[in-house]
Amino acid sequence: MKTNATVLLTQVGAQRSTRDRIERHYRERLAPTFTPFQFLDTGENGLSRVIAWLLDPVGSHGQGDRFLSSFLAWVGVDWPAPSVARAKVRNEAPFTRSSRTRRLDVLVTSGRYALAIENKLTAIDQPGQVSDYLGHLAANYGRDALLIYLTQDDERVPSDVSLERRLKLKAERDGRLLCRSYSQLADWLLACRVACQAPSVITFIDGMLLHVRRTVLEIEDMDEADQLAEDICGSRSKLEAALEIYQTRSLVEMKLGHSFVSTLGAKISEHPGWSFDHEGIEAGEPNGWLIIRFSSEARFAFGVGFDRARYHEFFYGLRHADPSKNHRRKAPDELVAHVEKALGSEKSSLTWPVWKTPGTNDPYFPAGRHPGTTPDFWLELHDGSFADRIIQFVAEMERQLKTARRVACLKRYRGE
Repeated sequence: MKTNATVLLTQVGAQRSTRDRIERHYRERLAPTFTPFQFLDTGENGLSRVIAWLLDPVGSHGQGDRFLSSFLAWVGVDWPAPSVARAKVRNEAPFTRSSRTRRLDVLVTSGRYALAIENKLTAIDQPGQVSDYLGHLAANYGRDALLIYLTQDDERVPSDVSLERRLKLKAERDGRLLCRSYSQLADWLLACRVACQAPSVITFIDGMLLHVRRTVLEIEDMDEADQLAEDICGSRSKLEAALEIYQTRSLVEMKLGHSFVSTLGAKISEHPGWSFDHEGIEAGEPNGWLIIRFSSEARFAFGVGFDRARYHEFFYGLRHADPSKNHRRKAPDELVAHVEKALGSEKSSLTWPVWKTPGTNDPYFPAGRHPGTTPDFWLELHDGSFADRIIQFVAEMERQLKTARRVACLKRYRGE
């Protein structure tokens, strides 16, 4: 006899099949998931160039100072109209302060007015960085300068290393520093879309919005979820069934985690000499990790980790195989240098000599920092795709090290 939960699962499965058939039917004409940002540099520098282009009154978008005016209104700054029209925009604007060369991601100037943007998608603050930015702007533009600290996270602010807390609070009170997130930036992009009169530019802005929502903010399309929730809440039996299914969520996730580790172990056995170790990864525990060694004696290994529960705050890189024994042993410089170059990251810690948070267009793990929030991740755990990604990453690192002919590095890496 079928339970309410089983019936509901059958209904949802049927609805999804119907939706997939409809999507296949109109995909050729509408390409609903396409965005040109799939083929652009969408790292911090790339997105900074797009923002600067939109802000430029003489940009090829042909909309004059409409977008800049909308941005100034968005941040609460009032520039005279002639100053807005005459504004100059630069990317990576260099300056020197305290014997250090800095670069402002975006700098908009017009006479005595200045607006700068520090675009912090994933990079960490450098010592004194924001302090130098504020000092430079104050020295050259006085009180009519504003620094926007733009981040992925609504709650992120400049670190104390970059700007002392008391100075941050004072700069915010004085109107010289404003912290904004990409979720808030989307409001400005919508305003640009409304103000724009060029269809081609509107299409580009739509692509930017889609990219920000799906990739930067990692927000999935909620239309289907909203419809399903409304349907469930409209019936007591469906609501009871949905709650029954929800109660099994932790158990389902744990089963998928165990299945993933088992699948990965089987795939690793196909690579002679490889071995792996893990902790907390099966149950999605905070600080869970998994590493693969090229030999059982290796002092260092490649792997993945999660700082938060349920597979959140994902990162990957080079790790001490046994931090409790090796945390004082420095990884070989040539090994670290090669992995830094291969991953495009110089982030490090005692346990992870080189690590990286996956971002847009990551070649190994495109799901981003919070894979556990997306259905695709759980499906990849189920079908073995996530295990394949890890294998491919480690295999590529092994191939690159061998190709580089770093014999001494490999010997030390293997613990020989």
